[in-house]
Amino acid sequence: MDGFQTEAEYNAEAARLIWPPGRPAPSPRHHLETNVYNEVGGGATDADIHWLCAWEVHYLGDPATRASDTLSELPKYKGLHAYAEAYDVSAKEGLLR
Repeated sequence: MDGFQTEAEYNAEAARLIWPPGRPAPSPRHHLETNVYNEVGGGATDADIHWLCAWEVHYLGDPATRASDTLSELPKYKGLHAYAEAYDVSAKEGLLR
């Protein structure tokens, strides 16, 4: 996929995710890529990883008050494209340790 196609995939995935309060999906920059082609799923994987990081940063900002909502969202990562489709077995095992 070219940069525009990858960005469209990113936007579709980001739109279906629940982002932490005050932390919307980062603006994609795939459209700026020239002569770069990504595999199908690359945009979705990027969105999923940004989502995971956003929830981790949200939690670290105030663990005492943000643990509950963060812990309700993080398990959903295993059902997202990045984990379910893009990671190989060794990457998945590393995340479970």
